[in-house]
Amino acid sequence: MDFGKTQNLDFLELKAAPMGYPLYKKLGFEDACSRCKEMEYKW
Repeated sequence: MDFGKTQNLDFLELKAAPMGYPLYKKLGFEDACSRCKEMEYKW
């Protein structure tokens, strides 16, 4: 997170697994609506 601040990023975005979710909340991450729609292409 310090690296993001030094790079003048506005925010960090991640996908938390259910087990990791409480840790990220404890670190200060908040639930947010992503600006991008998650998509995938399967063949």
